[in-house]
Amino acid sequence: MSALARYLAFSRLGAESPALALLRSQLWPLIVAVLSEVFEGSSRRVPSSEFYEFLDRTLTAVRDVGTEAPGTAQSYVRTWVDAGWMLRRPGTAATGETLEPTQAALVVMDFLGGLQTPRRGLTVSRVETLTRQLEDLARETDPSVQGRLAALHRERDRIDAAIARVEEGEVDLAGPERVAEKVSEILRGADDIPADFARVRAEFDSLNQDLRRRLLDQDGARGDVLDAVFGGVDLIGDSEAGRSFSSFYSVLLDPERSASVDTWIDDILSRQQGTDLPAPARRGLRGLFDEMETAGAEVNGVLTSLSRSLRHFVTTDAYVEHRRMLALIRSARASAAEASTARAVRPNTRMSVPLRRIGMSVRSVGALRLRNPGEERVATEVTHHDEGSADLGALTALVRASEIDETELRAHVRDVVTRRGPSSIATILSEHPATQGVASIVGLVNLAMARRSTAPPGEAAATETVRWTSGSDAVRSARIPTLVFTADHVLEDDL
Repeated sequence: MSALARYLAFSRLGAESPALALLRSQLWPLIVAVLSEVFEGSSRRVPSSEFYEFLDRTLTAVRDVGTEAPGTAQSYVRTWVDAGWMLRRPGTAATGETLEPTQAALVVMDFLGGLQTPRRGLTVSRVETLTRQLEDLARETDPSVQGRLAALHRERDRIDAAIARVEEGEVDLAGPERVAEKVSEILRGADDIPADFARVRAEFDSLNQDLRRRLLDQDGARGDVLDAVFGGVDLIGDSEAGRSFSSFYSVLLDPERSASVDTWIDDILSRQQGTDLPAPARRGLRGLFDEMETAGAEVNGVLTSLSRSLRHFVTTDAYVEHRRMLALIRSARASAAEASTARAVRPNTRMSVPLRRIGMSVRSVGALRLRNPGEERVATEVTHHDEGSADLGALTALVRASEIDETELRAHVRDVVTRRGPSSIATILSEHPATQGVASIVGLVNLAMARRSTAPPGEAAATETVRWTSGSDAVRSARIPTLVFTADHVLEDDL
C-alpha cells in the first residue's frame, strides 16, 4: 500500500472512528475517567440512575478544580450516546434503563491505560507462549502421519524426562517474580475480551437491522430471508459472528473446564508465590472467568432475544404492515417530487385529501395574562425555628440503623483471621458480637459468599449456630452454612 493510500485510509478512519473522536474531544479526560471508574474496563451494564448520580458527583468535583463543564449529567450522556461512546438499552422492570460502553470507548480506555501504566513487553512468558502456539500450529497443519507421530514422540520424551526428574525429587518451582510475570501475561490476554463482547453485540444489532431491511425491500431478496425464517433457520445465530460466539460460549460454560479453572486458581493463590501477588492481581485472577461468564451471558441473551424478535416479526405478519407503510411513504414522496418538478402545486390549489383542523385554539401571546407571584400573600403567620446543632453520635446511629456497616465487619474478620487463622462466621461472632443484630449476620454471610468462602475440607454440608441480640434485647439464634474466611481472602480483598 502506498503512502497516499494509507493517508486516505487514515483520513477516512479519523472522520468515521468514534474512538478517535473521543480522543479529540475537549473533555476526553473526564469521559475516560468516568467510564473507567464506573465500568472498570468491562462491558457490563449499569442502571442509568446510578450512572447519572456518579456523573453528577464527578462534575461537581471537576468544577471545583477549575474545569469548565457547564452541562448536566443527562445532557452529557445524551451527547456520549449520540457520539457512539455509550449504548443506552431499555433494561428490565427491575433495573430500568441501562448504560454500557461501546467497543470504541473500551479501546480508548485500554489504550490510555497502557500509556499510563506501561506494560513489560520483553518477558520470557511471551516468548514461551509464541513458541508453544507455533509448535501447535505446525503440528495441526502437518498432513504427514510420520510428522505428527514424530512430534508426539518428542512431546512424550519431554514428559517422560520431566516425570523422571520429579521422581528423583527435582522440582523446579517458579519464583515470585516468575509467577507475577505469568499472571500479568494472563490478565493482559484478557484485556481485549470486553471490547470483543461489545463488538459482537454491535454485529448482532447490525445484522438484525440488515435482515429487517431486507424483509421490507421491494425486490426478491426478502424471499430468501422469509424462506429461511419459516424453515426454522436462526439467521443471526447461524451467521459468522453467531457461530463464533456460540463456540466460545459453549467452551466458556463447559462444567469440566470451569471446575478445573477454579481449582487451578485456588491452588495458585493458596501457595506462597501467590500470596506475594498484589491485591489487584489476586482480584483480577479470582474474577477473571466470572466476569467473562457474566458478560457472555449478557451477549447470549442479546443473541437469543434478537433471534426470537426476528422470528416474531415474520410469523405475526408484522413485516407486512411495515412493508405497506413503507410503500405508502415511498408513494407520497414520489408524488411530492413529481408535483414539485411540474410546479403544479400552489398555495390555493384544491387538494383531493381533506384536511382536519387541529383541536386546539390558537391565540396571540399578547392575549395571555401572566400571574404575578408578588401579588400573592400568605394567609397564616410563618413560624420561625431556631437553628440547632446535630449530634454526630445520633447521626452515626441513624446510618448504622439504615445500612450494614461493612467497614466494621471487614475489620472484625481481619482481626480474627490474623490472630487465629482460618475462622468461620460463628468464630468471628464469638469475639466480636453482632452490633447490628441480624444485619451483621447477613453482612458476614454476604462477605463470605462474595469471596467464595467454602466449608472446611470434607464438611461440604456442615452448618453452625450463630447468635445475636435483637432490638428488644432478646437473644436470637439461627443455623447457617459453615463458611470459612482465610488469610487469602484477607489479602485478596485488602480488608
